[in-house]
Amino acid sequence: MSGFTEKHETNKFKNSSGAWLTKALFYEVSYDRLDHLLFTMKPEDFVLPSGEVLTSFPKLYMALCIQDPTEATLADLVFGGHEHWKMISESASIKPYVESLREEVSVRIKSEALSYLLKEVREGGKSAYQSARYLLDKGVLREPPKGLSRQEAKERNDILNQKAQDTIEDDAAAARIGLTLVRR
Repeated sequence: MSGFTEKHETNKFKNSSGAWLTKALFYEVSYDRLDHLLFTMKPEDFVLPSGEVLTSFPKLYMALCIQDPTEATLADLVFGGHEHWKMISESASIKPYVESLREEVSVRIKSEALSYLLKEVREGGKSAYQSARYLLDKGVLREPPKGLSRQEAKERNDILNQKAQDTIEDDAAAARIGLTLVRR
């Protein structure tokens, strides 16, 4: 991303008349002109035939937005502020890319949070009971797998939830009398 930093310092975000650039910054949606390109929507940096390296926007977005899902850090560090980022993210040709990236960030953050909750339950931390309760209330299955009806999926989910509840109750009962259950 060092190529990006050098370009960012030369402030290539406005055209000759001072208007903010949006599509012109992205290889996949820009017009035929290559003089304003900074980013590619490819998962890795991309080298143009001229040898110029375009920064992978998905990689940059993920690096910044997993830590700050409000996109404020991205807007400030990369585009010089919220106004420019808002114009870019709402641009008709870029919006689908941004929405996809936002969804991926959301999924990754949820995954991290659920991993924390599961770790808390498995290690019997201070909030293990609340974590387990939350996981049970949310259910194990999000949507029915292909080939299962909603009713079958609900029944399957109820069975899994009951097994999890039984495990929690067994652990709690064992803890009350000073035992620790070892599972294999």
